[in-house]
Amino acid sequence: MRTFEYKAVDDKGHISEGFITAETEEDAKRELYSQDLIPLYIREKETSKKRKWAFSLSRPPSQKEVLIVYESLYTLLGVGVPMDRALRICSQVISNSVLKRVVEDILKDVQTGSSLSDALSKYPKFFQRLHVNMVKAGEATGALPQTLERISNHLRRNLELRETLISSLTYPAFLAATGIISVGILIIFVVPRFYQIFDSMDITPPFPLPQLYLLGSFVSDYWPFIFLGCLAAAIIAKRWISRQENTRRIYKVSMNAPILGQIVIKIESAKLSRNLGTLIENGVPILKAVSIVKEMFTNPFYRDALETTYRLLREGKKLSYILSSYSAIWHPMVIGLCEVGEESGTLGEMLVKAADSLEKDIETSLTRYVSIVEPVVILAMGLIIGVIIVSMINAIFSVNEIVR
Repeated sequence: MRTFEYKAVDDKGHISEGFITAETEEDAKRELYSQDLIPLYIREKETSKKRKWAFSLSRPPSQKEVLIVYESLYTLLGVGVPMDRALRICSQVISNSVLKRVVEDILKDVQTGSSLSDALSKYPKFFQRLHVNMVKAGEATGALPQTLERISNHLRRNLELRETLISSLTYPAFLAATGIISVGILIIFVVPRFYQIFDSMDITPPFPLPQLYLLGSFVSDYWPFIFLGCLAAAIIAKRWISRQENTRRIYKVSMNAPILGQIVIKIESAKLSRNLGTLIENGVPILKAVSIVKEMFTNPFYRDALETTYRLLREGKKLSYILSSYSAIWHPMVIGLCEVGEESGTLGEMLVKAADSLEKDIETSLTRYVSIVEPVVILAMGLIIGVIIVSMINAIFSVNEIVR
């Protein structure tokens, strides 16, 4: 059994919170419904504690916290709670002070006659343009609760993919950092002690102890200059990268790299499919959907391709035909399912399915590549540390031989 923390509202609008024990989150929700409570959010106890600590800091809200707004709204609106009351309850649920004030301002706008989409559009840093347009389409079709649920699912899936990417890179980076720190400690603090023994005995130490000693002495004596040099190099590199022509070079190299290139194409193709498909499913016209999705891409090659796509769509060309002309940067899965969707009239659904397939493929590929990188990093760090330790052991043996 697992313990969940929850916040729920009863039929009178009173907020209640506490803990509930259940096998799964769905079981916990069913238990709350049986108590005539509408769950606003449910989180495992450990995660909730971390979130409470994070919320205690005055900082801009994360997308995870924005997700709570969408989840609360679609839950409340789905059971018939009026918009203004739903927003009021939502503001009570939110712990982040910045987001709480934003939702309170949105409530004031709605009470004065503004639509939810117009109120959300005033805060583009928190509510993405893509989601605002989906809300506007949901308001026009009278399916706002269903639209908010789709936004929640869309945002949750994007967050899951981003967390997968970050977690896949975290462990190898941690191993490399640990290895570098270990090597630094050895050459700065340990090697000099061995070298001083040889120096006091007027004996030439064996290779590579003198070289390691010189390296450690250089780092120890000039570390402020090394730090400033690295900082200056980082600033220069950042300015160099900020230039448009250099940015294009970097993206071109990454897209042409043997393994990285395929991952980049899958990630960018999944981004197009997920966002474009979600917009089309929610009734946003394809031209407007393409113009919105284009702004989400930082890769200049994809932005250029989508600008051309927008122009050709206005001329009456099919989306699948346009994407196929850029087959070097779009994954075949997207092109194929796009063509099927156009033929069957289910373009949005097919694009979302393409995104689901690509995201699973990305997770599998990252897991496979990380499983290869981890032993390589461990082996490399082990070899470097091993060379240092063997050199010190060799030095000890050489001293013993001289003493004899």
